[in-house]
Amino acid sequence: MDAKLSEQIESTIDALRLSHTRAELVRQTMRNLGVSFDLLYSYPDDDIAQLINKLSYVKSLAKHQERLGG
Repeated sequence: MDAKLSEQIESTIDALRLSHTRAELVRQTMRNLGVSFDLLYSYPDDDIAQLINKLSYVKSLAKHQERLGG
């Protein structure tokens, strides 16, 4: 895989991991305060975790494609 692409993916994943940790704190604070929104807005950390998983999968696909010579 192109080194620059790999670096960009890893950098993005790292930033999202930090965001995920902060979003977990927001969710916990909301819970402690008894604040509740629609399920769509109450679990931002889960959404970020899904993005991390998708980027990890993209990285895996890119590595596999490179091994195949594509």
